[in-house]
Amino acid sequence: MKRVVLFLFLLSEMYVVMAKGKIAADLIISNGKIYTVDSKWHVYEAMAIKNGKIAALGSNKKIFDNYESNNILNADKKFVYPGFIDAHCHFSGYGLDKYKCELVHTLSFDEVINTLVDYEKANQLDWIYGRGWDQNKWPVKEFPVKDTLDKLFPNKIVILQRVDGHAMLCNQKALSMAKITSSTKIEGGIIEKDTNGNLTGLLIDNAMDPVEKLIPLLPKEKAVPYLVAAQQDCFADGLTGVVDCGVNKKIILLLQELYANDSLNIGNTVLLADDSETLRAYAKDGPQKMGQLQIAGIKLYADGALGSRGACLKTAYTDAPSEKRNDIE
Repeated sequence: MKRVVLFLFLLSEMYVVMAKGKIAADLIISNGKIYTVDSKWHVYEAMAIKNGKIAALGSNKKIFDNYESNNILNADKKFVYPGFIDAHCHFSGYGLDKYKCELVHTLSFDEVINTLVDYEKANQLDWIYGRGWDQNKWPVKEFPVKDTLDKLFPNKIVILQRVDGHAMLCNQKALSMAKITSSTKIEGGIIEKDTNGNLTGLLIDNAMDPVEKLIPLLPKEKAVPYLVAAQQDCFADGLTGVVDCGVNKKIILLLQELYANDSLNIGNTVLLADDSETLRAYAKDGPQKMGQLQIAGIKLYADGALGSRGACLKTAYTDAPSEKRNDIE
């Protein structure tokens, strides 16, 4: 009987020694305002992180009494939030657009042209794809026309997508390759013409599709670094999750491969593009979860965008008095 009591006593002593030891953490954040966004919106002063997960939250004293780390960050009363989720973005598009000519900061069509000339010198591709122009930033707030593009780049496809992605300006080479003429009609799209019935080069909504199909998907060896860089951009701005809207089959296959080999790990909820190939491949299976990548729905278009003047209105656009767009099929 005495031996049993002694054994229990020794076990008790071992427990006390272990309880006094501190747990090694990969990171301790202290002296902060840590928002948990739990059911009661608790705010804590410190937290310990181990193996990529939050191990504990509490006061500075509680965390340091129970955890130790060689990596301690003093938040100095700053806020600490859970990772943000962008509920509507184009993550894969953003990544794969990184090779394109950036036009977001152009303040006139002349500046667009100068940017294209410089880009063309440094990027010897068979096409020029620009993205981001916005006529509302220009001194003359009118849609551009293709004349200058035709003179500068008569033998190379040029596509300049508007900032909202609902309109693009193309040169004649692109229009001819896509077999778009002044008599072409595309359901759900607008092919702009001047007062003489000639093509201006501006395509809106579904009318962009034939031209988009002229541009091949980047080879995988070039696409992967851009998507990884896009992920790092998201992380740098506090985004740990995205809802990637309107993604087609080819890009989904690439994303699946990158998530499978851990090249990507940002939370990505994909909404399918509404083209027949993509829907046939994925829609019949319903929602699919593949770790950090999941397919959760379909992006459908009910109307156009105001900035591109593709949305149907009851009254005319103030910058285009003759256009209501209420005759679009």
